[in-house]
Amino acid sequence: MLQTEIYSQLDRLTKEELIGIIIENQCFVSDEWIQSLKKKELNVPFEEFWKAYDYKKGSKKWAETAWKRLTNKEREDAMKAVPLYVAERDPDYICMATTWIHQKRREGILEDAQTKKEKQKQEQKQTELWLSPEDLKEFNSYILNQ
Repeated sequence: MLQTEIYSQLDRLTKEELIGIIIENQCFVSDEWIQSLKKKELNVPFEEFWKAYDYKKGSKKWAETAWKRLTNKEREDAMKAVPLYVAERDPDYICMATTWIHQKRREGILEDAQTKKEKQKQEQKQTELWLSPEDLKEFNSYILNQ
């Protein structure tokens, strides 16, 4: 495996997996490159996710390992989806953080949110097409007077 291939997978690998790949493939990498990998920071720290998720069952260590394997984009999406999940979840069916990360539940939540927004926009456009604000007031007063 070439150094560029390893670097392209860096977001998904834990430090232990990365070291294993380097040893297994007998990659010759510079000490400077290894130091740059060690300094690489996550765009969204796990603690921020853990605090937002607010369901502390299961292994924090496993959840953190799963979090580190996500790409930066996936972590950003997860942080957008967590508040939606926390607000809408059924208390009887709350999954552990590790499960939530591994099963990519963020994708379904973000898709649902996007679908709702599009549906609301479409309904608003339909309302605007059919009734002007004045017509809507007149219609409401007509309904209320009956």
